[in-house]
Amino acid sequence: MRSVKKLINDLLSFFIPQHIETVNSPINGKIRIDYYRRQYRSSVGGYWQSGEYAKRTIKTALRDLPINLGKVKKILILGLGCGSMVEVLNSLHPNSQITGVDIDQIMIDLGKKYFNLGKTKNLKIVTSDAFVYLQKMNRHEFFDLAVSDLFIGCDTASLLESKQFIKLIYDHLSPGGIYISNHSYLKKYQPQTDLFVSLLRKQFHRVETILKKPNLIIRSFRD
Repeated sequence: MRSVKKLINDLLSFFIPQHIETVNSPINGKIRIDYYRRQYRSSVGGYWQSGEYAKRTIKTALRDLPINLGKVKKILILGLGCGSMVEVLNSLHPNSQITGVDIDQIMIDLGKKYFNLGKTKNLKIVTSDAFVYLQKMNRHEFFDLAVSDLFIGCDTASLLESKQFIKLIYDHLSPGGIYISNHSYLKKYQPQTDLFVSLLRKQFHRVETILKKPNLIIRSFRD
C-alpha cells in the first residue's frame, strides 16, 4: 500500500507540488516541505529555500570560477538551511572539509529528514547566528571558499550586510580565497543589495555580479 501511495505521489508531483509537512519555527516562522517533480523542496513565506532551485543557484555561482579543485581544502557555508548547497559543493570538492552554519535547528533537522543532510561525512554542522559564529572563530582559521545564503524568507538582517560582517568574512579567507553571497534582487531589495555590493568593492580587490532573477549572486575575490 505504501509503495502504491508513493507511486501516486511521484506521478502527481509532476503536475502540482505535493504538500508533505509544515513546521513552525520561532526563527523562520512556517517552514513548508513540498514534493515536486520527485524532489523535496522547502519554502518560507512562499520563497524556496532548499531544493532544485537552490542547487541551480549555487551551480551558477560556481561556474567558471578560477579555483584549482585540489586546493580547496576548507569551505564555509553561512545559511546552511536544509543543505542543498552541500550536495553541489561536495560533488565538486569531495576532499574538502565543509562547515555549515545555520541559526535555525528546525531547518537543520528538516534537512536531515528530507535532504540527506546528515549523510555527508566531511560536513561539520554548527547551529549559530552567522555573525556571532564569525566573531568567535579562531583568528587563525581560514577558508578557501565561503558562501552565504542568509535569508529569512526573502529578508536578510542588516547586520549581515554591514562593513563589520564583510571584514569578518575577509579576515577568514585564505589568500586568493573567494566569497560568494546570494541576495534578493526584487525591486524592494535592490537598494540594500546594491549598497552591499558597494561595501564589498571597498574591501575586496575584485567583485563580480551575476543576475539570476529574482536574485543577485555576488562573487568577491581576495588578493
